[in-house]
Amino acid sequence: MHLWQFNGKLIRRWGFILLCISGSVLGDNVNDVVINDIRVGSSESKTRMVFDLSGAISYKRLGKSTSTQLVLEIPLASFQLSTKDIIANNKLIKNIRRQDKVNKGLTLLTIDLSKPVTENVFLLGPSGRYGHRLIIDFRVSKENQSISAVSADGEQASSKALFLAAQHAMSQRDYAKAESIYIRLIESTDETVKQLAYEFYAVALERSGKKARAKKAYDDYLKQYPESDGSFRVKQRLAALITLEQPTAELRSANNKRKKTSETWQSYGGFFQYYRMAENTDDNGESKTSLSMLSTSIDYHQRYRSGQYEVTSRVNGGYDADFLGGGPGDSGRLSYFYIEAEDRENEHHIKLGRQRDNHNGVMGRFDGVQLSTPTGNKSRINVVAGYPVNSSSDTSVNSNRYFFGVGSDLGPFYGATDVNIFAIEQRIDSYVDRRAIGTEVTYNTQRVHLSGLLDYDVFYKELNALLLNSSYIFSSGTTTNLSLNYRKSPFLTTQNALIGQQSDELDTLEQIIEDGSSIEDLALDRTYVSKTANLYVSHPLSQRYSISGSFTLSHLSDTPESGGVQGFEGTGNEYYYYLQIFGQGLFSDYDSVTISSNHSRLAYSDINTLYLHYRYRWPSAWSLQSKLSFQKRDNQDGSDQSKTAPVLRVEYRFMKRHTLDGEFGGQFIRGKNRFDQNEKYRILFFNLGYYYIF
Repeated sequence: MHLWQFNGKLIRRWGFILLCISGSVLGDNVNDVVINDIRVGSSESKTRMVFDLSGAISYKRLGKSTSTQLVLEIPLASFQLSTKDIIANNKLIKNIRRQDKVNKGLTLLTIDLSKPVTENVFLLGPSGRYGHRLIIDFRVSKENQSISAVSADGEQASSKALFLAAQHAMSQRDYAKAESIYIRLIESTDETVKQLAYEFYAVALERSGKKARAKKAYDDYLKQYPESDGSFRVKQRLAALITLEQPTAELRSANNKRKKTSETWQSYGGFFQYYRMAENTDDNGESKTSLSMLSTSIDYHQRYRSGQYEVTSRVNGGYDADFLGGGPGDSGRLSYFYIEAEDRENEHHIKLGRQRDNHNGVMGRFDGVQLSTPTGNKSRINVVAGYPVNSSSDTSVNSNRYFFGVGSDLGPFYGATDVNIFAIEQRIDSYVDRRAIGTEVTYNTQRVHLSGLLDYDVFYKELNALLLNSSYIFSSGTTTNLSLNYRKSPFLTTQNALIGQQSDELDTLEQIIEDGSSIEDLALDRTYVSKTANLYVSHPLSQRYSISGSFTLSHLSDTPESGGVQGFEGTGNEYYYYLQIFGQGLFSDYDSVTISSNHSRLAYSDINTLYLHYRYRWPSAWSLQSKLSFQKRDNQDGSDQSKTAPVLRVEYRFMKRHTLDGEFGGQFIRGKNRFDQNEKYRILFFNLGYYYIF
């Protein structure tokens, strides 16, 4: 059942009118194997890359996992790729590069990542409409996942922690608590956080029924930030609030007096379009266009509000039109497609369609339904069922794999503690894929945040995850955060038995196992144990400057050889060190500067990175950003690599709702390979995009 389908010819015909460009870093040669497509999907727990191949291949990992770069050695291959989801929509994957060793019949595939990960690489044979595939699962520690609205451009972590506490209070409908936190954030010296606090303080007032105060708070925001990115959002909310204050008469009933009520419809969202182009130059000075693609995306919301009911629908998807000869062709994607309804008076809630969640034991995007209703003053019952979605490029429902679960939200207790307990079962046809119980606990005050997650698989009798996170804000503004994470990687499911196998079906695999192992044995053998500890500290040096740093220790376990799949040697302890200085108003009242450095001591390499970022936003409609990074990697096999990556970005906003966004950059790479040969190559890209917020 297809949920939607774009008209590719129409997109191709009208796409260039809007002139939109972005970049990629992939090569294109005619070699032994063709990479027909790359599909990428992200959930809260992992990002999966699927390389669709023209035939079977072998691969070799160069280096170890838990790093910010993965290098694979594969047979000589040509790439016909779509990188919209990888480069633009995916926050983890920064870059993909390939380097051909024609005389050796090899291609080096390098994937650069924005943060440390653990990865799992395996091959799958043909199944259904899919042929041979190379699959890479990246998993990022939960502590590395930040809220971009607060952390962008290096804001102070103390404000971030407070903002997290306020958002959590909003989600729990504790609006009085949220108001008090937002009032404190309004006094912040961090202008970005201060602006957000102004807006969400008004939202908290509105949701708590304080309409007059909310209207004044929205007016104050518009006076303070008349040309900000959020001004259009605030104007929408203010218009809706004014509309709600103008009630309409209801029909009289035989037994009731005339009532006054109000209704309002809102439609809002954004339209985005980018034309992407990139050029690669190899060791011999030969240049080739590696990408020419027009990417179109739309995010459309519609909301109905009455005195008691609120109904929201959302469609978020896109279409990539490929203009590179011999490329993968056009493709569509669907991230969200749902309708959500809430009875605000009785607090009943339903959400149906394509959505994502990480609550009640759910892991990421799925096609299905969520139901929630109160069972007491401090308790709610939640029911969820659906079909997991591996990637937004999957525009049909996969009914072979499904799940159902129940959970309960309890609290808040003592005004600060919330508890969720859940039980969930996931199946693949007749196989139990996952059967788990667990709990989440959070404790929030203005200075303290504590949270924990326990997930236990009762089918496998294995602990799937134990995550602990704590943060404390000192009166000086210093923020500390400590995270301790134990988890199975990938999350323990019976489907893990297929990792490294040629078969893509559990029934087929069970028939061909030769060493006496069961499907469940293979699933356990293919699942790693990941342990991570992270300490983060941030301190405001002055009203305009702050410093922050972190230390991370990670360890990935061994896996045994079984079922014809080779075992994996664990990483041992790996170390990551990070230091950042952020400043505002360095040369004027409108600029900001970020300087950061990273040092990683990995199993097979040491990596040092220096990053510089300067941003200037004029009071008018212009914004300028320049970025420059230097990276040096030394490997134990004697090879090394140096990379310089400059980027310049210009943004122009006009008529308040329209924005043009242009970016030009590149990567200049040189080094010595493991054969003691000097190498150098470069990647240049140019991006020009348009987006319209309505």
